[in-house]
Amino acid sequence: MRTKIDGRIARMRPWIGLVIGILLLNPLSLLAETDHSQALRIGYRLDSAPVQFRNERGEADGALIDLWRLWSAESGAPVRFVGGYNQATQEMLVSGQVDALAGLFESSKRAELMDFSTPILSSPYYLFYHPVLGYLQSIDDLKGLPVGVTRGSFHEQYLRENYPALKLDLYDGYQDLFKAALEQRVQAFVTQPSYLQRYLKKIDSPEMFGRLRQPLYTRAYKAAVAKGDVTQLELVNRYLDELKIEDRAAISQRWFGITDPAADQPAGLDFTAQEQAWLSVHPNIPILVDGDWPPVDFLDEAGRHQGIAADYIRHIGELLGVTFEIQAEADFKVMLESVKNGRVKIAASIVNTPERARNLDFSAPFFEILKVIVTRSESAGIHNLANLANLANLAGKIVAVEDGVFTMRQLQQNYPQIQLKPVPTMADALRAVSWGNADAYIGNRAAAQWLIQQEQLLNLVYRGDGETGPAGLSFAVHREAEWAPLSGLIDKALAAISVDEQQRIMQKWLGGGEGRSQSTCAAAESDSDSAGKTVAGRTSQDSPRH
Repeated sequence: MRTKIDGRIARMRPWIGLVIGILLLNPLSLLAETDHSQALRIGYRLDSAPVQFRNERGEADGALIDLWRLWSAESGAPVRFVGGYNQATQEMLVSGQVDALAGLFESSKRAELMDFSTPILSSPYYLFYHPVLGYLQSIDDLKGLPVGVTRGSFHEQYLRENYPALKLDLYDGYQDLFKAALEQRVQAFVTQPSYLQRYLKKIDSPEMFGRLRQPLYTRAYKAAVAKGDVTQLELVNRYLDELKIEDRAAISQRWFGITDPAADQPAGLDFTAQEQAWLSVHPNIPILVDGDWPPVDFLDEAGRHQGIAADYIRHIGELLGVTFEIQAEADFKVMLESVKNGRVKIAASIVNTPERARNLDFSAPFFEILKVIVTRSESAGIHNLANLANLANLAGKIVAVEDGVFTMRQLQQNYPQIQLKPVPTMADALRAVSWGNADAYIGNRAAAQWLIQQEQLLNLVYRGDGETGPAGLSFAVHREAEWAPLSGLIDKALAAISVDEQQRIMQKWLGGGEGRSQSTCAAAESDSDSAGKTVAGRTSQDSPRH
């Protein structure tokens, strides 16, 4: 995995003044750790392994660090990493000691002092707790116990804003926080599963902490530059957006493809008597899918259901002992209406909104999509498109968007100055931008990159953050008494899918390998049987969406 990334970096660094033999010994760290007078100074956190940290050799390391090294290779600009704890790195940026921060969460407080890039990585944060507390179902079960958080972190601000009555214990870094948790000086704390797992493995601790099943929140890491530094931000965004999705996925697999001890224990599903009875009388369950939204949810050339959603449906079916019968509707509006009125009782890949929740019960999200602004490149004769890198500057511009999707509603409500051009499919939206019939498209980055390559729309570029926030895709169940158990059963199945298997699904469909080859041919017969049968197909002109 790393060899692939390192080889790409080596090929893209013609200016590196080191012999190949030395490069092969440590190809990812040599350029960035060498002192260059004109290097871009990147502030990073010392203690947030595996996202960003200082390793045993005293070097910057982690998923964000690898991404910045790829950014350096893509841009030809050397980088130098400057380490510090969370609050200290932010102060370095404000005081001019560094030019950018490797990655942190955007907040209104931070936005007063810095500007943020397009999303780089997305990460869930959970509330963990010591086993002496028993089994907790929500943060309200803490009953006055303090919660440990790192000082100056986004989750400190999040908890103060959303749980003002909660008492917080502040720690300078995760190592101090985890040590306090092991010593029971604090019995509940907030962190990423991968942070905690790596720490426990490093100190060879057998301790197992419980955690709430649903994350407190999921946020996207973004690079940050000093407030008003437009030139620096444009440089950062330009080459971040040009990083290939398979390289990003390879880095994610390398750093996050290890098992989370709190979520990946062998977990046979424990059904209640009522749940077992319900499953026994519902062995075959028709399910609506998008069918035209690669790589998330689509039909291949043979009409077989493929993508991230298809793999989750297959796993859920196996865990519940049921067969999901795949049906693809004509377009998203029809699919949503069909599950709302109960013609079919369940649909995949739908965003949970308050309006939809009036008629539907939703599972936990199985995949989170990040949004991106797509425009034509300057080389296509379009000028001053740097101004289109954020939504505020799209006022008066024509933005193509799939008709009826959640993003369209967000834009209508929050950015009424934008002229929306509703079209049936994402492919139609991207073609409208490419052919000059729209100024920009806003939507799912992973699907956009897949379709841009598939449709050979080579004059399109990623211009900025969609700014509408991440959106979680869930299974939606028609609300009626007979089908009430289904969303809870799906949640049980989702919780039983190991972190390793979730990473394999992401690598398969976002890593440029097996999944892409499967999209052009029929799936194996065994895959077809386990994933359910296709009952109704759809042509490429039909409308998808979430």
